[in-house]
Amino acid sequence: MQPYLQRLTVVFLLTLVIFTTVPSIDLWVTGLFYNSETGVFPTAQSPFALGVRSVMMNAMLLFPVVALIFLLLNLWKRNLFGVTPLMWGKILALFLLGPGLLVNGILKSYWGRARPAYVTEFGGDATFTPPFQITDQCAQNCSFVSGEASGAVAVAIGIFVLTSASSNPVTARNLRRFAIFFAIVGSGMRVAMGRHFLSDTIFAVLLVLLISYGLDALIARKKQLILAK
Repeated sequence: MQPYLQRLTVVFLLTLVIFTTVPSIDLWVTGLFYNSETGVFPTAQSPFALGVRSVMMNAMLLFPVVALIFLLLNLWKRNLFGVTPLMWGKILALFLLGPGLLVNGILKSYWGRARPAYVTEFGGDATFTPPFQITDQCAQNCSFVSGEASGAVAVAIGIFVLTSASSNPVTARNLRRFAIFFAIVGSGMRVAMGRHFLSDTIFAVLLVLLISYGLDALIARKKQLILAK
């Protein structure tokens, strides 16, 4: 797993340098989805897009609940459907630590970055700020980082975890493709709707991936301790 962590760290640092050096990338990307004549983000008013978002939001909320239920069921019958308690535990912990604690509990609550639709460049009255600059342009439920992007990638990781127990490689491969699609659409729609900058979604994804790696390391350590007994 060490090479994976190294690659993930390099991507995180490169992304940090890019958005710190050229923060206007966020404005440029957001501008692609903004109609300056009407002063709105058309995707944010699309019934289809809103419907898709609603379905995806429900999936993000339901996934950790299902993980908790099956984790408890594993106390009665272990390795139900071939999925171990550690797998369910990782999924639940990922949602609690990533989208729950770090993203919504800390960053979105205290970072103060205004959402795209509220900055002056897109018809609002707040000041645009770079992603890693703590500011006071938003009081609560702010832009950095994206809660739904973090939830979407947590769902995707959960699908990858569950399909690792599958005995059907074709089904597992197709489900993993869907998981990647889910994460991309869930993150991308927030940018298209003017609710998050590109950097908000990218760093949300990277932070959840780092937490996932940390949980994998803890699980591997636990397995080593069990085997050593």
